[in-house]
Amino acid sequence: MKKFFVASCGNEKRLYACTMDKHGAMKTKYSIANNAFPTYLIRNRSYLFASLKRDPNDITSSGGIGIYKINGFNLRFRKMICYDSKVSYTHLVFEKRKKWIAAANYHSGSMEIFSMKNNAIFSYQAENESHIHYVGYLKNKKILYCLDLGKSEIVLFKSINNTFRSICCYSFSPHYKPRHMAVSKDEKYFYILNETPTCILVYHFDDLEFKLVQDIPCVPMCNTDSSQGAAIHFSPNQDFLLTSLRGHNSISFFKRNGVSGELSFIENRSTLGLEPRDFSLYKDKYLIVGNQASNEVICFSVNYKTVTLNEINRIYVERPSCIIF
Repeated sequence: MKKFFVASCGNEKRLYACTMDKHGAMKTKYSIANNAFPTYLIRNRSYLFASLKRDPNDITSSGGIGIYKINGFNLRFRKMICYDSKVSYTHLVFEKRKKWIAAANYHSGSMEIFSMKNNAIFSYQAENESHIHYVGYLKNKKILYCLDLGKSEIVLFKSINNTFRSICCYSFSPHYKPRHMAVSKDEKYFYILNETPTCILVYHFDDLEFKLVQDIPCVPMCNTDSSQGAAIHFSPNQDFLLTSLRGHNSISFFKRNGVSGELSFIENRSTLGLEPRDFSLYKDKYLIVGNQASNEVICFSVNYKTVTLNEINRIYVERPSCIIF
């Protein structure tokens, strides 16, 4: 049995522990409720970190970062970092060696970094109209970065002994709304998925210089009006890149050239549900997607050569927002 976890932005604000057998069949084993909406998950061995977005309709709700101990198929709440009514975190990244965690605060347009002892290490506050949606870390270069969907830019920070300083800011064309991104293993290519328009911007990154390699749509140009980019992930060997598209309700498949970094669009495949927000890939065999508006998680067998998705089974999860093994 393979264990995975699902965050739910439904009314009950739950985290789910689930299993998948060797044939891809899934079951829900355990769930735990929160007083804020879990939006994103990261895992470090036996601990699960959840970004929590406050409920604007509940005066007792506050956001923050929830830390949970994974005990078999159970989740035991351990502590909260930065528990505050003004916090609405949407994304996290954890640095294992220095043991700090960075969080994107979408509504306030800020990024905060904390130690595991809940000590604030660093805070970055962007200017007006900022909506920081994503944070990431380049391990080899020791560079922390954040994507600002509101200001259409990426900001980079150098990390040295738990101190941070801004080293670069690159602005995209204002009509792009960068949401999430994937980075090649050699950290030379950035693949930035825009919420709108639904396209991927491919950049070569070297010595703090950004060079645009490609601007490639995720759907045929005649079908872009109702589509919004949501999540982006590599296949295990990075030969393929996949994105989930809300509105279009599909997964887009791209073949990646490992030398030039360029993508070749292959095809879109239906997620058999509404508003796929996040998805996760397990080895080269399975794709698990959370259809948020149809309240379900579906496991597909995936064949990259034929670009086919075949449904294995589905489980009920109210408004799934993130899936992680």
